[in-house]
Amino acid sequence: MKLFKKQNLVMIISLLLWITVTLIRVFNHSPWYDEAHAWTIAEQLNLFEIIRLMRLEGHTFIWYLLLMPFAKTNFMYPYSMLLLNWIFCFIAILILWLKSPFNNWIKFLISFSFPFLAMYPVVARCYAIGIMLLFMLAAMDNKKLEHPNWYALLLVVCANTSIMAGVGAFALGIKFLYEMIKEKKFFLSSVVISLFGAVLVLVQLLNSQNSVIFHKTIGLQMFNTLFINGLGVFNLICFCIFVILLLIFYLRNKIFPGVLIITYIGLCLIFNHYIGGYWHHFFFYVYFIISCWLILDKTGENPIRLKHIPIFILIAVSLLYLFFKPDKEMFDVVWKNDYTNISKNILSDENLKNARIILYRTYDNAMMPYLSGKGIKLINYCTGNLADYNNRAYFLSDYCAIDTQGNQLIVFKESIIDKWFNDSLYLFTTKKIQAEFMSFHSKKYKYSVYKDFGSIYLWKVDKIK
Repeated sequence: MKLFKKQNLVMIISLLLWITVTLIRVFNHSPWYDEAHAWTIAEQLNLFEIIRLMRLEGHTFIWYLLLMPFAKTNFMYPYSMLLLNWIFCFIAILILWLKSPFNNWIKFLISFSFPFLAMYPVVARCYAIGIMLLFMLAAMDNKKLEHPNWYALLLVVCANTSIMAGVGAFALGIKFLYEMIKEKKFFLSSVVISLFGAVLVLVQLLNSQNSVIFHKTIGLQMFNTLFINGLGVFNLICFCIFVILLLIFYLRNKIFPGVLIITYIGLCLIFNHYIGGYWHHFFFYVYFIISCWLILDKTGENPIRLKHIPIFILIAVSLLYLFFKPDKEMFDVVWKNDYTNISKNILSDENLKNARIILYRTYDNAMMPYLSGKGIKLINYCTGNLADYNNRAYFLSDYCAIDTQGNQLIVFKESIIDKWFNDSLYLFTTKKIQAEFMSFHSKKYKYSVYKDFGSIYLWKVDKIK
């Protein structure tokens, strides 16, 4: 009967509502390029090749490893990938409800904030599994010296899910080492395990190069994601108030928030070179949750004074995130893209059964897992070769480049058409370059719109007779 106490009833109702909403979103989600790209890497490469590739991807290998059994057997794409990611996020939410020191209302607000309702459980990337492991580490914090090897192993796995989670694993690892020294309980095996994990991360990311444009500023885009995008002055005022209140709380309790400081410095260093997306920026929120969790969950120590301050800030930020909306451009790319239906449309068209389709941008590679093994050849315009896991040419090649504003520049080369031309050659473009192709004067080829997918055209390429 204890299960049906009021507080547990709130948890059960909240979890059932969360499961219903997120699963509806999952089953209606069309994976965008980043999601499909991870699947393609897992499908085409072995584990050692994946580890070598991470230097260029800017990630670590665990998510790709988990996708391999599904990708190599082409099992139920995209649902196997989406549900795998959803399970990790659900476990994270379950740990939050069962193990965190917050009351039910705070747990509810966190669970139904934009990151945990619309981002991490729906968009299948490498981040949900990292958050799950971070929550496991937070839940285990008070007992980590009783199970040091398990804790160290969790740190290693967490660090190898993504750089964003790796920042937290590093901070928690420093805290782990400090408490071992403080309590005079030095576990050599745990240190060895942790060092092995650090070396494994360095092997993957040493001399890391990202395939997209770098930025030398954190920028308003990242800052506005912390609260509500588009409200810069409001965000700045909130930020200043929260910082002042937190300083009062930490000074009053003589607490040094090591995990929060290390993770925030790490994130700022990352964003000083790479502007990132919402899924990266939300880790400021994730690490604030974890920092509050660790402080409020202290046992056997002096009582925490003014604990209502971090609770108030956590409630305020979570409330703001209930109403968070991504900007239209990002929303259209990540949540509203239609590559699932476009791919199904292509596969159902008898005229396209053995087609060759030239792609000129990375986003369109989201079709690759759907069309793989179906007789349709996707061609990377930027290399002139068949499209595969390697996306770097879309940003820097003889035919494609990125300018300083992040815009894609395309140089039309008729030699690519010559190389791949047959009676079933097509070209996949956005409408934005419609005028360029329609005004292109060729003595050999003509281009006519074969299918209109809204913002995207599929052109038929024919020889001029």
